[in-house]
Amino acid sequence: MAARGDAVRIQVPPFHLWIILTNPDASGSFVFVNITSAKKNGTDDPTCPIVVGDHPAIRHESYIRYKDAFEANTRGMAVNPDKFHQEGEVTPQALKRIIEGALQSTVIPNEIKDIVRQSVAENPID
Repeated sequence: MAARGDAVRIQVPPFHLWIILTNPDASGSFVFVNITSAKKNGTDDPTCPIVVGDHPAIRHESYIRYKDAFEANTRGMAVNPDKFHQEGEVTPQALKRIIEGALQSTVIPNEIKDIVRQSVAENPID
């Protein structure tokens, strides 16, 4: 149902594409980050640019908005299937950049960074 690298469109404004960064743990918890269109006005997070080809839904320059990263749960997705639409996966190269960016980001919440770090230790990225 949910796996590291999956892309999910959450049907709640602003309808961003979210990427699952960690495989769900025993309780079903995992980390989500969103892809946001680049605005080039000084507010974009330069840690991890996303470009056309990283995922079929990407049509222009975008970036990972690490400050909005959060822990979600597969139960929430199962209970609200109309709100979560899976849209394939990001490329393996993009997933690696996104995870590395999460570990380098200065704006991602520390507790989220710790979850990502533990996930990578248990299941390294190629």
